[in-house]
Amino acid sequence: MEQADSRLIACATQNVFSDTLTDQIVAQLRRLHETLQLEIITVIESLGQLRESPDYELCQISEQKPGVLDELAAERAKLLETESAELEKQANRLARAIIIT
Repeated sequence: MEQADSRLIACATQNVFSDTLTDQIVAQLRRLHETLQLEIITVIESLGQLRESPDYELCQISEQKPGVLDELAAERAKLLETESAELEKQANRLARAIIIT
């Protein structure tokens, strides 16, 4: 009879430990699930912000039309050269005006 009692106690103890362990695992999995949900929301929001940015649009265009960045850079360089020349002329006029005065 004592062996049966000790077996019963051993089984009951294992079930308690098993239930406690199961509860802990379930709690950990719930926390992990919540963390993953928050991370997914953060990533979705970041993707939305990225897709709204001009850089993303430029990236999409450059993927569709290879070489478009080189064309845009060349156009921008021409505009900057023109602007630089105009500013140099203006600086020379102002320098002459200062000398005359």
